[in-house]
Amino acid sequence: MEGFNHCLNWKLKAGSHPFPGKDGGTCINEAALVAAGFEYTPIRAV
Repeated sequence: MEGFNHCLNWKLKAGSHPFPGKDGGTCINEAALVAAGFEYTPIRAV
C-alpha cells in the first residue's frame, strides 16, 4: 500500500503547475488526464 501514498496525499490546485508541483500537487484537469491513463500535459485554459 505504500506505493499509493503519493496518490493519497495529492493536492488539487487551480491552474497549471509542474508535475508534480513542489508540494506534490497539480490542478484537477491535469490530474484527470493522468487518472484516465494519459501522459501528463499542462492545461492552461479550459
